[in-house]
Amino acid sequence: MKPIKISNRLTLVEVDGIAGVETKADLHPAEVFSAVENWILNNQNHPRRGDVESWLDLYEQYTPRPRKAKPLSEEMLQKISWSERTIKYYRKHLNMSEDLAKKIIVHVVPELKSVLNDTPDE
Repeated sequence: MKPIKISNRLTLVEVDGIAGVETKADLHPAEVFSAVENWILNNQNHPRRGDVESWLDLYEQYTPRPRKAKPLSEEMLQKISWSERTIKYYRKHLNMSEDLAKKIIVHVVPELKSVLNDTPDE
């Protein structure tokens, strides 16, 4: 299959029978699914629509669909915002690594551990 350009950020490719994407930015699989499904809805008469649908079927085999998360509460959004600002401050003014800053934040606000999921366990 020849590459199919979905948007200026996303091109669909197939290599050795495995569906993949070429992107200018790291896109989360949910963003890929959403962009492709929207393209299919908006291009009902496009000559390559069948190719895109078959690519999507193939992509679903190798990439599990992300489950829908519960919306975050206003309090949690504020905590996330605070943690992002604090990490920037620690990195800029204290010359601290991002991992260490995240460890400190998780120690102070344990409920942010799931948000800062790449924080190594102690």
